[in-house]
Parts: sequence; structure tokens; C-alpha cells
Amino acid sequence: MNVPMYDVKDISLAPSGMKKIEWAYNNMPVLRAIEAELIKEQPFKGLKISVSVHVEAKTACLARALARGGADVALTGCNPLSTQDDVAAALASTGMHVYTIHGDNEEEYVNHLKMALCFGPDIVIDDGGDFAMLLHSEMSDLVPNLLGGCEETTTGVHRLEILEKEGKLLLIGDGMNGDFLRLVKVDKIIEELEEFDFVPLNMPSGVLSQELISQMSELYKEYN
Repeated sequence: MNVPMYDVKDISLAPSGMKKIEWAYNNMPVLRAIEAELIKEQPFKGLKISVSVHVEAKTACLARALARGGADVALTGCNPLSTQDDVAAALASTGMHVYTIHGDNEEEYVNHLKMALCFGPDIVIDDGGDFAMLLHSEMSDLVPNLLGGCEETTTGVHRLEILEKEGKLLLIGDGMNGDFLRLVKVDKIIEELEEFDFVPLNMPSGVLSQELISQMSELYKEYN
């Protein structure tokens, strides 16, 4: 497959998308704290990460954080109807490999998934399992070079569990939402934080970060 540097609707939309990204970034204190560590430690230096997510301002901040942590990132959408074309253009304008257009038909959507995987990733971040399905079929030749990956959704984890039960699972991964009890607890933490009334916008970043990190640390200890 001939893969361009990016395939977005209109690169001239970048300024609008960048405004959205910066607004989201300024209101994501936890991500900023994590990003600062990634910049300092460069844990992804020399690695390629393919990401399939809903392409909008918040996930753009994630993709950018990975890149700032040393990774070469290829981004695509996990749902054509959620892709924000100006955000995709903004990331592409920074030199990131971006393959997604709002309203892609099924063939275009799959081609964009393939473009992001032709990148030859070391790590994959999946949302819904479409990357995983390609890696277990026509693009299985990429699997031996993968260090691992993660799946963000219960649906995607379920698709992987089916492959595992059939003895066909080829990937090492971490299911972010696969454990129902863990998901309920994470949702409870978010619910409690939201009781502060728009905490991300009003609470000093250090306070919010400590609150979230403390509770998530306890959750980690409970399940590991």
C-alpha cells in the first residue's frame, strides 16, 4: 500500500483544530502532569505507536503527549462519524501521521486503519478492536514485531476474549475497560470528582492531580 504522510479532509483547517486542542490541553491537568514526565523520561523514544481512537481535541492531546514522549505516532479514527476534521488537520500539520476523514465510508475507513498499521508499529492503542481484527487477519505479518498494546473499550476486549477462547489470540495487551468491577470503580471516582462542579476548570491542577492519582493508586493496589 502506498501510504502518504497524512490523509485528512483539508489541511487548511489546522488553525481551527489547534485552538480546540489547546483549549482541551489547558483544561486537562492530569494529562499535562503525565506529559511532563513523558517529556522528561522519553520512554517511547525510537518506538512507533499506532492509535485508533475517536479523533477529537482530547484524544489529540493524548496523541501529542505520546509524540512528546519520544514516539513516532500514526493516528486514525475508530469511528468516521466522530472524527473532527479540523483536529485531524491540526495534528497532521505538526508532522504526525494522520489518516481519518469525517464521514468515511466503510472501504475508506478500513483503508485508513490499514494506513496507520502499515506504519509498522511497536505498540497499538485500539478502541473497539478494529486494529486487532486486522492484525489477526490480513495484517498478521505485523504481529511478531509488536511489543504489545491496549484496548480502551469493553466491546474491543470482548472481541479479544473470543479470539483467546478460540486459541487464536496473537497479541499481548491490556484491556482498559475489560474488567467490569474495575470500570465501575473508575466511573465512581469520576462521578465523585464531578461533584466538585466542573473541577477540571476550577480546581488548581496540583489538587486535582493528587486527588485522582491517590484514588487510582488505591484502585491499582486492589486489582494487582
